[in-house]
Amino acid sequence: MKDKIYALMSILVLMIINHVIVPPLGYSFVTPYSPIAGIIYWLVKKKELITNLNIFILGLFNDLTFSTPIGSSIIIYAIIKFFFLFVEGKIVNNSIFLITFKSFLGITLYYSLTYTFIIIYYKKYPSINYFIMSYLLTLFIFPIIYIIFNWIFTNKKLEE
Repeated sequence: MKDKIYALMSILVLMIINHVIVPPLGYSFVTPYSPIAGIIYWLVKKKELITNLNIFILGLFNDLTFSTPIGSSIIIYAIIKFFFLFVEGKIVNNSIFLITFKSFLGITLYYSLTYTFIIIYYKKYPSINYFIMSYLLTLFIFPIIYIIFNWIFTNKKLEE
């Protein structure tokens, strides 16, 4: 039970950090989206800690704080979770290469779904350059989040 709370709180902290830090004027899409890196970390390491209720809470919190249409983040996060469950069923080995590959696929899926959602819901075609830059920054920030969360999770286990 405590591990589920740690997983949920760590992703909520990443969301708060992501929403509080104001990007430079005109560069709002050129920031990494760290909460998806946190969600993917927990889905790769301990997928049973991220339940459907957690996905709902995280998506709702993101929609309310980011002012996106209610339910959009919930749907995108749920698709990513089910994608990881599908991939875990096919790829059982957890080498560092496969973890990196699965994370790359998850981040790619997130940005593809987000871009598609913006096109369908808003009927606008935003510049793909901003999304590519944000995508690349998220890819580069994922190893940092992975190392930090892994360090925290292993130290927490040692203390107990």
